[in-house]
Amino acid sequence: MQFDQMNLGYGSMAPSPASAYEDNYSLLGGCTVDYGISSYGSNNGYGSNAYTGSPYGMGPIDSPMFQQPPQQPVAKPRPVLPNIRNIKDLYRRFGMPDATDKAHGGIAIWSANTLKRAKYGFLHRVEIIDESVPSVTPVKHFSNVYIWTHIKPTCQEQLNNILSLSKDFFYDRKKELLIVRSDSLDTAIAQASLITLYTKGKMSFYDLVNNDMLKQYYVRILPKAPKCGKVKKALYSVLKTAKKTRK
Repeated sequence: MQFDQMNLGYGSMAPSPASAYEDNYSLLGGCTVDYGISSYGSNNGYGSNAYTGSPYGMGPIDSPMFQQPPQQPVAKPRPVLPNIRNIKDLYRRFGMPDATDKAHGGIAIWSANTLKRAKYGFLHRVEIIDESVPSVTPVKHFSNVYIWTHIKPTCQEQLNNILSLSKDFFYDRKKELLIVRSDSLDTAIAQASLITLYTKGKMSFYDLVNNDMLKQYYVRILPKAPKCGKVKKALYSVLKTAKKTRK
């Protein structure tokens, strides 16, 4: 039996690749389709003439059709702070707290290292708690801000005098830290500065009590008070100086 080489595609009558593409050309209605055959070199197209175009005749890979759209800048997520009164003021000054509890009655804490980076190195610790503690000294207010600062009373009598001035004053004897509770950072620092002046011998207990110094400077450091900026700078410098002399 003789096989028809033409029908099997092995003989000389088999259509050439060129004629095959011509047929495709006619079938497509005369549209030119680049199959990229000429772009292939030896070794199955993986040589130096490797094919760099699209197998669908749509042009090279760097065609605008294949370019990735420009990436849009990703906005940084806003920090999620606990819902605590006055916390935004502390966040603006110190940045994100080191520890938080966002539950009702929660807390936010800034450590000594964080405060130092924020240029508040004269403070050892700051806390704000979701609470409103009523106080009548030096004026009526509701407290929820706590600051820690170093002081060293000269004697037990001096420490007793300090603690008798306000129920918002506490003292850690082991670490020699005064804790002041107030309704804002500035008013707390004002109270701590006056206590520091007393322990340094720059102000007497008589001045503190009879001239009502705690109330005077509590009011004078408030934002709406006249020359509050100068008063604030002076009171802050007291703690900064005490920090430097302690080293």
